[in-house]
Amino acid sequence: MQGQQQDSTRPMAGNYAWVQQTTPELRISANCSRTNPHSHSSHSNAELRLIVALQGSIQLSFGRQSFRLQPRHQAQVLLVNLNEQELFERHCGSGSMEQKVCMALGHGWLEQHGLPETGSQSPLARLASRHLAAMQWAAGPQLTRLALQMVQHRAVSPLLSSIEREGMGMLLLGQVLDELGSPAPVPGPQLQRRLLRVKELIDSGEAGDWSLHRLADTACMSSSTLQRHFRRHFDCSVMDYLRGQRLENARQALLSGRHSITDAALTAGYSSAANFATAFRRRFGHPPGTCLRQAPPAP
Repeated sequence: MQGQQQDSTRPMAGNYAWVQQTTPELRISANCSRTNPHSHSSHSNAELRLIVALQGSIQLSFGRQSFRLQPRHQAQVLLVNLNEQELFERHCGSGSMEQKVCMALGHGWLEQHGLPETGSQSPLARLASRHLAAMQWAAGPQLTRLALQMVQHRAVSPLLSSIEREGMGMLLLGQVLDELGSPAPVPGPQLQRRLLRVKELIDSGEAGDWSLHRLADTACMSSSTLQRHFRRHFDCSVMDYLRGQRLENARQALLSGRHSITDAALTAGYSSAANFATAFRRRFGHPPGTCLRQAPPAP
């Protein structure tokens, strides 16, 4: 069910594993276990699969693509993109200890968090554009430490463990993307604060003559990411909102009785009074002159 949290922990003799699924499109798991010789298969959904192997020899395949992870002094990272459902197969050797962290990220979740950027040439964008595209590399020290912390994490309370594990998962994903050279996801509350900051700058008039690029820089995100999330939150594009606020400022200037239509047009960013009048009528349903007639008489 959407939004339902599932958190299971399976302690075993010398083994430990946990799985958490916060939403259908975000699944995080970690395990430390001794494998027995066997093979198993299942169908993987269209999603981005991340595996960070810390110990053991891990042999697996997605469709026709086979992979082997054999970490030595550093963790091994594997990213595989699936744009359609694909057969997953796992082959386990005999009696070896295995430690790994896995994440499955649906494409809807990735898009919601601005990953990958539309039209971007980042490594993640190129990966997400092709079915069964994969990248594999030796993890850096920080990524290795984060993965080990996740494997060793023990639940204190169900609520805290869910929050802690999802937080560690986001840190791990951010470090993976940092090593890839792709932007990290923006967490929900932080994203909302950044969008509200942009809106406040526009509402106050401080950003009245700012470009989209400058607004995006202030929000610490790309122009396309700002546009996408701003439209989702406020039901209009950034520049449409900015133009609307400029017109509102111009309307208030006219109602004050201290500005002419030409002055108000310049306030709204229009060099042509005719174009200003057209935009004004379209937004407020009457021409700018109506506000002048409503203005209080000059003292």
